[in-house]
Amino acid sequence: MKIYYANIIGCKVLETFLGSKKINVLSSFYGAPLPKEKPPYCDGVFIDSGAFSAFRKKIVINVQDYILFLKKQTLSTTYASLDVIGDAKESLRLFQIMKKQGLEPIPCFHIGESIKYLDFYSQQCSYIALGGVAMKRKVERSLWLDLVFERIWDLCLSKKVKVHGFGIFDENTIFRYPWESVDASSIHVIARYGGIYTPFGVSLKINPNVNEGDRKWQDSPVSISTIKSWVKSIGFDFEKARSGTPEATLLRTAISIRYFEDVLKKEAKIVKRRPKTGLKINW
Repeated sequence: MKIYYANIIGCKVLETFLGSKKINVLSSFYGAPLPKEKPPYCDGVFIDSGAFSAFRKKIVINVQDYILFLKKQTLSTTYASLDVIGDAKESLRLFQIMKKQGLEPIPCFHIGESIKYLDFYSQQCSYIALGGVAMKRKVERSLWLDLVFERIWDLCLSKKVKVHGFGIFDENTIFRYPWESVDASSIHVIARYGGIYTPFGVSLKINPNVNEGDRKWQDSPVSISTIKSWVKSIGFDFEKARSGTPEATLLRTAISIRYFEDVLKKEAKIVKRRPKTGLKINW
């Protein structure tokens, strides 16, 4: 499985903190401009349309502009289809337009859409994505993913269909399903606000300048000692990571990346079992 790290393709000199480690990144057509070449720390690139961000700003992305961009760029052959948030029929139409123009976009099936779209995409494509669950409650997200993977389990196991999870980066969800890839979309955002991801299931606000109300953990001696020991064990400087400098933000980003890369190592050892909900849902 791959993890694509979002919002970091513009981070300069991140390789200083990652060493020789190469990582996968996700970046969007709508949003910050993409570089013409991969940064030194970058292995693979997943290009998203940025439809969700555009939707929130009431911006309509022109499909022909997106197609032209994808045909000109040389960063990646892995890219998402253009969605219309809340309109599965229009999203399918745009997917078919992109296909007719010689592209191989990855379509996304969103929570709340009719199951017929999942059936269509999983029969027509070798790579699909699941989306719309990042902001959902854990119970709602888990039930929907169980229902989806119960339906496409055999296709996943036979490698006829690979699945990407948008905004899926908690350990339990990664371990439960046979993902081909997921993206961790908030690592650099949290780093900018003084936080890191840890193996203790929390994002710890380690920057002492962050407001107390924004902290997931209070800075008790035990919690700080625990995190400090872990940060040191993976080769980083805890005190430097606590500062408010731009370099510290990159350092916190690198620490969180190391955490997720360690998650990947554990994920490879987990045997996935087909969800059996026993539910008959009228999608």
